[in-house]
Amino acid sequence: MSDHKYRLLYMLKPVPDGITKTGIEELNKVRPNEQWGACDALVLMSLLYPEDGSLSMMVVPLDGRPEAAANELRLEDHELFKVWTLLAHRLMDSETLGDGPKGLCRAVHETMVESFRAFHSRGGLPS
Repeated sequence: MSDHKYRLLYMLKPVPDGITKTGIEELNKVRPNEQWGACDALVLMSLLYPEDGSLSMMVVPLDGRPEAAANELRLEDHELFKVWTLLAHRLMDSETLGDGPKGLCRAVHETMVESFRAFHSRGGLPS
């Protein structure tokens, strides 16, 4: 893939002391060619579409919260699990997915809701 031409570049910048919404707006005014956004945590899914028609994906789960420093800024699996559940919820009503994938997403979401209710009735969710 050395000759592959990538169409997107990405860069993340940790801000250990944090930044406010006003700070982001000011940064975007000063550097208009770099439109920054901000969040507390991020799940980056980097997709590559090689010329052979395959798909390659790298998932980078980053946690910027202060307590995450001991975890080397990586989201823990239970946080990824929450993201996965929310993604299934979003995709179950997709206007572009076929009925099969939407049905799978709906089944995942409904199973998770039932499981959460059962865990909650027994005193809370497992970690």
